[in-house]
Amino acid sequence: MRELVRGGRRMSGLHERWVAALDEIEHHLDVTRAVIDGHEDVEVPAWQPPGDIGPLPEELWPRARALAQELDAATQAAAQTRERIDGELGEVNRRRGAGTAYASTG
Repeated sequence: MRELVRGGRRMSGLHERWVAALDEIEHHLDVTRAVIDGHEDVEVPAWQPPGDIGPLPEELWPRARALAQELDAATQAAAQTRERIDGELGEVNRRRGAGTAYASTG
């Protein structure tokens, strides 16, 4: 089995693939947070796990659990942001329908 040294530790090919996958998830999470916070204006496609990655090595469980919790929090924040935006758009449409004029103060 091929081994790689990272941070002074030897990693097997399986470990290396999982570290790369977790790095990719972390990057995806960073982009998602930036979009939610209004710092990025990009479409964030759903992350698709590699199909042939194999079982998660036990030593990576803590990192995977932490990322899963962060992804859950980001998903909830995205849903709340979407609800807020939907409400704002609904208000704009309601005002348009009622013929209410308004001016931007920004």
